[in-house]
Amino acid sequence: MTPVRRLSPRAIGDAAVTVLAAQREQGWPGDTITRGDCATLDDIADRSGFLALHPMHPLDRHIRVLNALERDPRFEKFLFRCVDSGGVRERLVRAFRLRKTDERNAEDSIAR
Repeated sequence: MTPVRRLSPRAIGDAAVTVLAAQREQGWPGDTITRGDCATLDDIADRSGFLALHPMHPLDRHIRVLNALERDPRFEKFLFRCVDSGGVRERLVRAFRLRKTDERNAEDSIAR
């Protein structure tokens, strides 16, 4: 039986901070990651090495990345209500943003 290789939530969090910093340089607003941000979540999985370790369906990969961000203390979780395109079905969606302890620490973490 081969051992299961895992990445720490810290490795995925480091990749998320890098991706958010790159997006900010391109002029993207905000510091939020949510389910449905497919390009962002794929970029995080690729930069962290998760994609090479665990090739899986993209939706499963996105859930695993979001689960790792939930365990990283640098990110805070919040929920928002989402309605489908027909306006019929509502659900709560997880989202994560960089935790800001003070302005200096927030700018340092984004600049990395």
